Amino acid sequence: MRIAPEGISTIIVGLILCLLSWIIFAQYPKVTIIPGLLFTAFLAGLLFFFREPVFEAAAGKNLILAPADGKVLPFEKYQASDGSTLTMVSVFLSIFNVHINRSAVTGIVEVVEYKPGKFHFAFRREAASVNEMNKITIECAGGRVIMQQVAGALARRVICHLGKGQSVSAGDRIGIMKFGSRMDLILPDNIDIKVKPGDTVRAGRTIIGVWIDGQ
Repeated sequence: MRIAPEGISTIIVGLILCLLSWIIFAQYPKVTIIPGLLFTAFLAGLLFFFREPVFEAAAGKNLILAPADGKVLPFEKYQASDGSTLTMVSVFLSIFNVHINRSAVTGIVEVVEYKPGKFHFAFRREAASVNEMNKITIECAGGRVIMQQVAGALARRVICHLGKGQSVSAGDRIGIMKFGSRMDLILPDNIDIKVKPGDTVRAGRTIIGVWIDGQ
């Protein structure tokens, strides 16, 4: 287990506040101990939130892996401009989940688009279309897959380390979302989806689906 580097600056702030509260308490005994306890709990919460487990991603050909830890929301299906059916598989992350994001697929990054927006609760259906997000399009051997890092009511920052033209493999670390959010996968119809709404998934370890016909 290690700490995500994106969280270091936030943790340092929490550490400073924690140390200051205990220094003040030590110098002035009449000062209440409560701030020290609260800032200690706050620091512990930050360390827990920004934890980053070390593991080997699920291995195998033609896999679509979970891009985030969390719970699978109800699927949404709609028609693409070419008449094919797309399925959106969304993973909701609570503040207790690991918030490191990983690539669901192997391919080439076609575009990374930041879209400003609102901050509705991430489990609400409209969050996928109106909330702030990073939209990541990846061209794979079997087709195009879109990943969306969607901000939530508490998550006010989504970080993506990918760039246009970059090669990425399923399970690679791609970024982080801070303090509750959701990750959407928009999948083409030549994928056999292996999860169902309500399932708990783990980034890089749970198989979301498999490309049909070995693509």
